[in-house]
Amino acid sequence: GSAQSLDIEAKLGEQIVYTLTPFMGQEEGVTVEFPVCILTAPYHNDFTYSKDLVGYTVIDPAKDGFSWSLYNGHARCYSFDKNMDDWMITPPIHLEGGYFYKVQYTASLEKDDTAGNSNSTVTLCVGEEPTIEAMTRTAVPAYVPRGGYGNAVLLKDYVWIEQTGEYYFGWNAKGNENILVDNFSVSDKINPGVPDKALELTITPDKMGAMKGEISFVSPSVTLKGEPLYGNIDYTHY
Repeated sequence: GSAQSLDIEAKLGEQIVYTLTPFMGQEEGVTVEFPVCILTAPYHNDFTYSKDLVGYTVIDPAKDGFSWSLYNGHARCYSFDKNMDDWMITPPIHLEGGYFYKVQYTASLEKDDTAGNSNSTVTLCVGEEPTIEAMTRTAVPAYVPRGGYGNAVLLKDYVWIEQTGEYYFGWNAKGNENILVDNFSVSDKINPGVPDKALELTITPDKMGAMKGEISFVSPSVTLKGEPLYGNIDYTHY
């Protein structure tokens, strides 16, 4: 058929579902629905209900029909041929330039890899389009999960946003075993001048065996953006 276009509207933080129905004279054709949404930070998704994947882009390069989907309260990438290399990409998330954002999620295999046979990895990337080619920056480095369902590991990192706009986060799952991800979140904006993390963290247990100990560390000397840090630093622990 011929290419057509229609004007639509989008609102920050609000999902709008449009329906498109073709007609030939008085005869009504098949209706399709498509969501339009631009998310805002802070954002969280626990991948529990079908609506939690609305607006997500799933890319199955092998076109084998097995890829990312919801499974038992998680987003699961299914390795049908034991050689998956599939993507799941969020809808656009509006982020402000000049700030960091903390990005985190949990990851595991579907089954424990006690024998060490899995070569599966999962990486979270970020880009400005929902395509593989646009996923040019790593948000959270590649992780090799070993634990199965119920033994997920929390993965997190900070992402610097240079310019205000809409950004997409995409998981790339590779390997021979199914991968589960859950509890994805993007924090509110973080001032780049905050102190970076403490270094050389060590824990010394009590010499007499009491249920206590001592934490020692080196104070950060730079900000989260890597610039020199001046002034006194206070600490809290919990």
